[in-house]
Amino acid sequence: MLAAGNVSAAVAAITAIADTEAALEALAQLCKRAYLDLKNVPTMTAIAWETVGFGLKCAHDSPDPESASRYKGRARAIAYNAGANCWPGWGDAVEIKPADIAEGLKLAERSYELVGELGLGDKAISTSLWLVGALQMATGRLSTAIAQIGRILPERGIEALKLRGLGGHIISPPKWESLPFTPESELLSLHAPDGVHRRHPSSG
Repeated sequence: MLAAGNVSAAVAAITAIADTEAALEALAQLCKRAYLDLKNVPTMTAIAWETVGFGLKCAHDSPDPESASRYKGRARAIAYNAGANCWPGWGDAVEIKPADIAEGLKLAERSYELVGELGLGDKAISTSLWLVGALQMATGRLSTAIAQIGRILPERGIEALKLRGLGGHIISPPKWESLPFTPESELLSLHAPDGVHRRHPSSG
């Protein structure tokens, strides 16, 4: 069903599973397959939104706070990873269009919101802000991105970005070669805590 482009049918078949935790993990794997096997970013983001919605519904319907937090936390991770896959700096053999980056930014912003709702710590907050800033940069919202990343590196974030030549460069993804630095190595190195790492590449 997924290969034929029928996302709704594929998602419906999985969400019909009685074990909702198993269904949520199956949806995460479906999201991963869309990216790694089909190399179809719009399909991946469509599944990601369905998965996040399903996870949050399960959280809402959970009988206890622990289960609710677990479902919501999984939804947050899936939104983050799918958003990260929309950043064109990884060098994966996947076509990423401007519309995909914009959708990835929405997923990253939703993940950041869930970090706040879950009351997660500084590491999760800074990692989420990094991704939002990186995707803002990729959409050409340079001043917003610099300010965003500066929030996690207040003492050197903006100056570090300027030194690496971001000022004045409006990026038209995926033409990263026009930049005077390698986005993956240089921008990732700006993230102070322990670096930002996707969990494959994937969305699961």
